[in-house]
Amino acid sequence: AAVNSANQSLFALNGATVQPGTIIQPAVLPLESRNSPRTERLLYMAAALAAGLVIGAALAFILDALDNRIASGDTVRLGIPVLGFISLVRGWRKAGAPQLGMEKPPTPGHTSRLWGGRARAAQDGMVVEDLRAMRADFLFLAQESDARLILLTSARDGDGKSTVAANLAVGLAALDRSVILISADLWVPTLHETFGLAQTPGLVEATSNDLPLSEVLQNTGISGLQVVTTTAHRVGQADLLGGLTMHRLLAEARHLADHVIIDGAPLVVADSLTLAGMVDAVILVADARTPKHVFNEGVDKLESAGATIMGAVINRYDPKGSRRSYSSYYTYHSQWSDQALRANRASPVGPTPAPAGAPTAPVSGSTSS
Repeated sequence: AAVNSANQSLFALNGATVQPGTIIQPAVLPLESRNSPRTERLLYMAAALAAGLVIGAALAFILDALDNRIASGDTVRLGIPVLGFISLVRGWRKAGAPQLGMEKPPTPGHTSRLWGGRARAAQDGMVVEDLRAMRADFLFLAQESDARLILLTSARDGDGKSTVAANLAVGLAALDRSVILISADLWVPTLHETFGLAQTPGLVEATSNDLPLSEVLQNTGISGLQVVTTTAHRVGQADLLGGLTMHRLLAEARHLADHVIIDGAPLVVADSLTLAGMVDAVILVADARTPKHVFNEGVDKLESAGATIMGAVINRYDPKGSRRSYSSYYTYHSQWSDQALRANRASPVGPTPAPAGAPTAPVSGSTSS
């Protein structure tokens, strides 16, 4: 009976009419069916790369905005001309006295980081070329403005102004110019150590006792270069540096030499501001890591004192990246310099230094145009 009932139901359905359903939304294949796994990875990698580029650019912009140094990499942030960049030589700052890089040691017993053979060869070549480039720019601007009395100072202490002053003076003397280098930093005088000279008689004795310049000039052993040393004198500097005697000494120096280079005190004290009005031009030396606001304050002080700012010298400038393509040339130059140095040691030349404090004749040399 059950079988007969089932058969009757099947026969009834066979004659029935089936109505089609309504399409609400077309069927779509799943995402994984449209893109292969390899395509998906490429899309994700492209998205990650784009995001990384955006984040990297943003970080670079933020770091550059936060970098307060006057010079870093290939970027220099100054409002005055730049006379030159002196490459960083690790160890010079710890040496105590300013280091010479333009000439052989002035006396047999004197050595420097560069000419003593202990500095890195590639750095030596870079420094020598930096100093020559600075000298060339200085000569161009000095001739253009007829500037002969030049004051070197810095916005803060420890920026290497004495090293730059000594090397500029030696470099000018190497061109057969007559040069007088005056140590006018009465707080921390160092030039006597650089050239192995006596501190007295010097600038303090000349200004205190109204001595002629010829009585305090000392020979250095470098043809054409004489130095006026000084002792530390931290009381009444304004009277010594701003008096009539100092005016007279500078006038005598202008008459005797083609170039007069003055190593002044940092602008954290007022000594160099006193001298700024007596000279033809001022060079501001700054460590590449000097904060911009400190450097700008130094510029403002000099301008307020009526100084003529010739330009800036950026010291301890790290050449990585900006001068990397010159590394092979500097290495070659250093190898050549080492050979020349060995030849000079085998056959020393140059005048014998006069005893410290001995009377000297006026400096001889060519007259600058």
